[in-house]
Amino acid sequence: MTVVKWTDDLDTGFHDIDRQHQQLVEHINAFYEACGNNNRERMSVVLFDLISSASSHFEYEEGLMEQAGYPLLAPHRRVHQNFITKLMSLHEKLHEGENVADEVLHSLDGWLFRHIKINDKGYIDSINKADIYHDRAEHAHMLAQQLQEYGEPEAPKAETQTPEEDSEEPRGWANGLWKL
Repeated sequence: MTVVKWTDDLDTGFHDIDRQHQQLVEHINAFYEACGNNNRERMSVVLFDLISSASSHFEYEEGLMEQAGYPLLAPHRRVHQNFITKLMSLHEKLHEGENVADEVLHSLDGWLFRHIKINDKGYIDSINKADIYHDRAEHAHMLAQQLQEYGEPEAPKAETQTPEEDSEEPRGWANGLWKL
């Protein structure tokens, strides 16, 4: 049962961040489903997963903002912390047996989308200007051009290498890893 839908206007242009936001949406939908099934144990697990994912995401996002020198980092960080504090409080109440489903849903309902559209869209220019996020196609293209221009780096030879080892597979990049 999907209650919340991801729309293209929520994309930040940063693949990692967009994927993390989408995971939060998946957790919110799982919470809605658990509520619909009146499954308190599942609600607790999903809420815990949501809190954990949101905390990791916020830490990642704040790290980028810090590197970019984003001037509104402090208030953005407070918004994140307030959200986590609220969800942790609700999770604790759920464990104490309180029926917090409506309050959790009210807290989640729209918060993420408002936050992305208002707060998160504010840091995009700072991160782009600082050129610290490199999961863009242009960056991959630039790295490929540099590789063509300068060639692959050579691996240093190991001091304990025998002639038999030298005749095995060639050294270099293979499957994204440096082969010795």
